[in-house]
Amino acid sequence: MPTANQEINNIRIKLAAMCELVTRMCREGIMALKTNDQKLADEVVSRDAEVDALEVELEEKCLRFLALHAPKAFELRYAVAVTRMISDLERIADHSKSIGRQIHEHYFVPFLAKLPDFVLLTDLVSGMLAEAIEALFKSDTQKFTDLVEKDRAVGEYQRGINQKLLEMIAQETDYVGAAVALINIVRRLERIADHAKSITVLIPYIVDGTVMRHKAKASHADIDH
Repeated sequence: MPTANQEINNIRIKLAAMCELVTRMCREGIMALKTNDQKLADEVVSRDAEVDALEVELEEKCLRFLALHAPKAFELRYAVAVTRMISDLERIADHSKSIGRQIHEHYFVPFLAKLPDFVLLTDLVSGMLAEAIEALFKSDTQKFTDLVEKDRAVGEYQRGINQKLLEMIAQETDYVGAAVALINIVRRLERIADHAKSITVLIPYIVDGTVMRHKAKASHADIDH
């Protein structure tokens, strides 16, 4: 039977693969949206099954590790945190897949040309996800604070973009379908940012057992208000 250290290393390797895949789905889903690249969108959608399989595999590995090795301290916290983290990663993949599917339903390029803040929003969200993943593997316990501030900016972009889309709908009824779809996409981007932030909440717990769940809820409440 593999040692506890070997099991943790195997979990870390699989987690890295899942993180890389999800980050790629997010980045390429956004790219496909901006360029109306339907082939790339299809590739993003198709990768969701692989993410689901990795989620199941990682959960099984973590539960088996907890059951067989009776770990303590860091190893215990790491396995527990991974079982929570993979849910955030799977949801990010789901949002990316949904964005990809919308590209077959609507042609967004003309709308995006009128929404310069949309590019800023997508760059911010994809950057937050990349930062969260990097912080996880570097054990950066301070990254949550950085992402809270960036999440506030995401909320501001979301409100501004939605207002402009509603104005478009009021001026031209032919815009309704695509505009509503874009409002939904913006909401999915906001949720990706939120899941990225949730990943960083778990880093202090892994490192030294600090629980930041209440701080995370408080910061999200502040953003909503």
